[in-house]
Amino acid sequence: MKRILAFLALSVIMLSGCESPIKKTDSPLETAIEMKTVLDNNENSAFFMMKNVDGDLIFDSLEAIYPFAFSLELVSYQIGITDINVNIANNAQQLQAKSLAQRIAINQTQGLESVQDKLAAIHDYLILNCKYDVETAEQEVLDGTSAPFTAYGALVNGKAVCSGYARAFMMMCEAVGIDVIYISDANMNHSWNAVKIDDEIYYIDCTFDDPIPDQGQKIIREYFLKTGEELKKTHTWNENFYKGIIEEKQ
Repeated sequence: MKRILAFLALSVIMLSGCESPIKKTDSPLETAIEMKTVLDNNENSAFFMMKNVDGDLIFDSLEAIYPFAFSLELVSYQIGITDINVNIANNAQQLQAKSLAQRIAINQTQGLESVQDKLAAIHDYLILNCKYDVETAEQEVLDGTSAPFTAYGALVNGKAVCSGYARAFMMMCEAVGIDVIYISDANMNHSWNAVKIDDEIYYIDCTFDDPIPDQGQKIIREYFLKTGEELKKTHTWNENFYKGIIEEKQ
């Protein structure tokens, strides 16, 4: 994932002309949740008063709950205010993917009642209609906000790497009211999803369920609704960090 993070400390700033209220937050996750609301309202920047400014944690928290690929810029001032600006890469493409995700999800889950059945329908659609982008994955220099890393690659182009799968899955779930988060692990260089059902956290890795080479209409659910203990056999991730995000969002 490509991120742009700028941290500046200025001694003097004039904020009297700022029309937006300054948001007070106590944690990176709370800041990310507030920032997602800003983004959902078609704005991309906001001022925050926060106790601890940790750009990486804010980025990781926002990435977990917001299905668009983005870069993040923070400008912090000595008076205790931080300006957060989010740049949505290829915004028109990602908005197109969101619109398509809504139509697909509603169609695929029509008549289904349980969360598990809806998740399965969305998972299976993605497996059948997207292929893993081996060529992009093998590139030495990657642009983590290009199409294969976004829902646009997975849903419109039908070709994506793990980030594209996970973001597309998140978008489709969000469209039918299922609260799914995005998980990323730098050591694995991999991304997938998690969901909470009946007070239990389950993991879904659509990428691992889509074999290479593509097997056409064959559906695999080996990595669908896995428990944490089951997933630890093949995956590594900051379990406590993402568990905190799921708990906070419920």
